[in-house]
Amino acid sequence: RGQARSARPPAPSRSLGARAHARSPRARRAMATPAANGEESPGSAAGAEMCDESCLALLRERCSVRKCDLSKVMPATHWLPVLLKKPKSELVNDLVAGLTVAAVLIPQGMAYSMLAELPPIQGLYTAMLPALGYMVFGTCVHLSVGPFALVSMLTATGIRVLVPQPNADPAEAVRVAGVLPAV
Repeated sequence: RGQARSARPPAPSRSLGARAHARSPRARRAMATPAANGEESPGSAAGAEMCDESCLALLRERCSVRKCDLSKVMPATHWLPVLLKKPKSELVNDLVAGLTVAAVLIPQGMAYSMLAELPPIQGLYTAMLPALGYMVFGTCVHLSVGPFALVSMLTATGIRVLVPQPNADPAEAVRVAGVLPAV
């Protein structure tokens, strides 16, 4: 306790990812100082070109399209070919499920758009477009996307602040509603 500790400066901290990256042979080559090898300094044109080439090589290695599994980003690429190979008689269940979702979402979307004091057509867009987008990019079978009552009421509150009479000027109300998510 009473002993004096050495006055060694603390080591610079790096994240785990930065340490792992610094250990890779390619990263060590990319970070090698050209001045130590008798080459141009990084500030010169040749040094900048060398840094650009090493960075591009690292990007090509990490972001190769060949390594990317498209079904991870777009699960529809996995199940759509299987669906198309099904006999037509087995597609009846899928058709009934799609019609059921549409029968629920169309009036629900129109009602929520009226709750948000927007034209009913906007409710159709907010009901169908998220469902179609999730069909292509979604990974959870049990997730429900689309408009919700609370979001509609909050949107109406935000619209009323900027457009006092949204029913009188629906085009302006739609423009404000389009900007609200960005705020």
